[in-house]
Formats: sequence, structure tokens, C-alpha cells
Amino acid sequence: MTDVTTSVDDPDRSEFDTRVIDQSFEIYIAPELARRQRTDDPRSVIQFFVEISVDGNIRTLLDDEAESSLSICIKREADGLQYLDEVRPAEGAVDPDSAWVCFFSQPGGGGVLGFDYRKNRAVAQGLVDKAEKYLALARKGGDDHLSAALDNAHSAAELSVQALMMLDNGTTQNHAERRKWLKMWADCGNSPAAHSDLLDNLAALRKVARYSPGDPPLKKGRFPRICNTIQEMIDVAKSVNGPSPAPINRPMAQGWTTRQLESDMDEDTVELH
Repeated sequence: MTDVTTSVDDPDRSEFDTRVIDQSFEIYIAPELARRQRTDDPRSVIQFFVEISVDGNIRTLLDDEAESSLSICIKREADGLQYLDEVRPAEGAVDPDSAWVCFFSQPGGGGVLGFDYRKNRAVAQGLVDKAEKYLALARKGGDDHLSAALDNAHSAAELSVQALMMLDNGTTQNHAERRKWLKMWADCGNSPAAHSDLLDNLAALRKVARYSPGDPPLKKGRFPRICNTIQEMIDVAKSVNGPSPAPINRPMAQGWTTRQLESDMDEDTVELH
């Protein structure tokens, strides 16, 4: 999990954290208070828990309602004092495929905000697990059953990409669209270009492997290298679905920056002093 903290020595960082927390109150708490026909100042809420389901439904718990749904982590610093370090959903409080936002006020002012906007994490993990099984079958087939092995290798590679797309709140059953998405992902520097190139190559090889009487022509030693690259693709999906994912880059044409996506997609903690 990434920790983002404010600091008097880093005013830009502090300003960013404050803005993120303010936006969370504006996006989730103000509308919820209005729905409940309450006129309270949103910042009067001392703790909240928000769950955002895969289909976009939002469940918001405020103050005492949220208490049993929050897990608070306290850390002792070198000065001997204890500080709020992390807030996240309590075990079982959120569906594993849902996104979430949590806030807990610090005594004396400020608070800690935790959030993870990734959805479909359990589904993505299932796809990664299946990709590894297909890859194991591909390695086992190897040169002795090359066509079947390449078909399984293609499935493993596509499953790793599908997992990434699910984490990015997108999915497709179209092979060409999946390859197009991976090229965009790689062009942004989130995966090596070799991953996109391999998926394109496997798509061509699969046609021969599945629909022609003979095996596709491959140079000696090429198939093990293909499998190694697919393992890299699976490892990328695991990393993006992990507890401390790296920031994800977006095409600038869509108005994204790496910093924005670190706040928008990944799991984070923001402190406000």
C-alpha cells in the first residue's frame, strides 16, 4: 500500500493531499447528506466508509455507521508519540471486486484518507491464476505438441491482458480489441513493447496452429522464450493487482497524468494535518 503524507517541508505535497481529501468529501459526502436531507457541513463528518460496486452503485456509511467497517492502523514514531498511519475497510466489510474510500478524523484536527479505486480485483486474480495454468500446459506441450502448446500460450497471454483490462474497468471478448488495448498500455510505458509485439505474433501463430494441418514454423529455442515473455505479462498483471501497485500512465490525449492516476486508480493513503 502506498503511503502519501503531508509535510510542512513539502507544501506541494500537502496541497495535493488536502485537495484529494476535499474532493472526496465533495464527491461522496455532500451528495449523501443531501440524499438524507441533512444540511450539515460535509466536513463535520468525522469518519466515513464508501463502497463503489462493479456496476457503479455507491454505499456510504457516515460517522457511527462506519465504525465497524473501518480498520485503523496506529504507528509510533521516533518521538515516542503515536500517529494515525492508515485507514482501510475492516476485514469482510467490502466486496473484493469493489472500489472503496475511507476517512477517519485525527484528534485535534485533520485526518487520514485511504482509497483503492481498482475494481474486479478478485476476478482479475482468477484470470491470472487461469493464465498460469494455461502457461504450464503450454510449457509441458513444448516442441513435441507445438500447435497445441502455442494455442495454450496464446490463451495464457490473453488472460493476462484481460486481467489488466478488468482492473482498468474495461473488458472485451474481441481478440483484436484486446491487442489494441495492450498496445496502448505498452505505448504508455506500463508494460514492455515486447509484450504487445508477442500478443500480435501469437495471434498470427495461433491461426496456423489451430486451423492448418502442420505446426507453425518456429526457430529452435523460440518457444521457451515465448513462454518466458508470457510469464512476464502475467507478473505485470499480478503487480497491478498487488497491494502496492506502481502508478499507471495514461495517454495524454485522454487528459491523464501519472500523478493523477496514482490517486485515481491505485490504493493510497493521504494524511491531512
